[in-house]
Amino acid sequence: MTLGFMVFGAIFLIGGIHYKIGRFNSPGGGFLPFWFGLILVTLGGAHLISNWKELKKKEEKFFDKRSGMKKMVFTFISLPAYTFLLSWLGFIITTFLFMLFLLRFIEPQKWKVVLIVSIMTTIVAYAFFVLWLRASLPPGILEKFLPY
Repeated sequence: MTLGFMVFGAIFLIGGIHYKIGRFNSPGGGFLPFWFGLILVTLGGAHLISNWKELKKKEEKFFDKRSGMKKMVFTFISLPAYTFLLSWLGFIITTFLFMLFLLRFIEPQKWKVVLIVSIMTTIVAYAFFVLWLRASLPPGILEKFLPY
């Protein structure tokens, strides 16, 4: 599981590098993915080192079911897709679709929950990055309708 988080973090870290990272007082589009990925990789590495002896003792399978492997593969495929679609569709649409995908197809929830959580996550992320941090995120196809 720890290695999975480290790989997940590395994908975010690499994806964040492709966008302007910026500084703490002037973050770019890759600021959060880069730092989120770096934190995940660092914490995963620290967890791996601190539990090295215990990991050697455990001989459990990482995936008990075939469905777990499918979910992980689809999640890892969706991250580069998110990065690719971000510049074309823009932050709002891409984030909404990403959350929709994760909540409905990776860890299935009811459509009502999926839509509410996806909309709320997108609104909160937009407010945090654009309105509060004044980050310049890709507007994509909504460029004509957005103030940034």
